[in-house]
Amino acid sequence: MEFIEGRNGGKLKKRQHGDPPNTGAGRPKSKTIIEEIINRFKFAGCSNFYISVNYKEKMIKNHLTETDIENVSLNYFKEDSPLGTAGSLSLLKGKIESTFFVSNCDILIEQDLSEIYEYHQNNKN
Repeated sequence: MEFIEGRNGGKLKKRQHGDPPNTGAGRPKSKTIIEEIINRFKFAGCSNFYISVNYKEKMIKNHLTETDIENVSLNYFKEDSPLGTAGSLSLLKGKIESTFFVSNCDILIEQDLSEIYEYHQNNKN
């Protein structure tokens, strides 16, 4: 399972400022950073996502509802006041019973996520 933090509406910016505009036949659709992160975790075998929302909550939910991300469960939870990454984890107490990832939605992890998972499993982290 994963917990992905997505409070800041800026997380919906295109993943690279140099992406070509989405025009012309055959040109791939640009993805937002949060879409790219979800797809990378999905490729590593993750299917349940908990997304912390606050600022621009409706925009984030609407955008992810309109994407073509398939075979994942997107679960949203809202902080009454900003708690920070570790603080917002407390809101998931009792909902996650297995190993999970925590990621901010303004970075892309370039390392193989399966290797990270295996390392922590082998070291009982």
